[in-house]
Amino acid sequence: MELIRNDKMTDTHTYQEWMVILEDDHQELFTYATWASCQRDAEEDAMFNTNLQNVQNVTVIPMDRYRLAMRTVT
Repeated sequence: MELIRNDKMTDTHTYQEWMVILEDDHQELFTYATWASCQRDAEEDAMFNTNLQNVQNVTVIPMDRYRLAMRTVT
């Protein structure tokens, strides 16, 4: 799994940190962290900035839930 990070800091009162998980047609996973105002914007940001081809699945979750899940798994 490759981590791609967008560190644009913005107004945290209107934006939320998101983790976008992209799966390509070879079932390879890529994660992309970004700040966005909604899930749709986070997905669009990830798709535009990663330039991945043949994305099959996209999962967008709030970063705090992602971090909680990772603590639970490890």
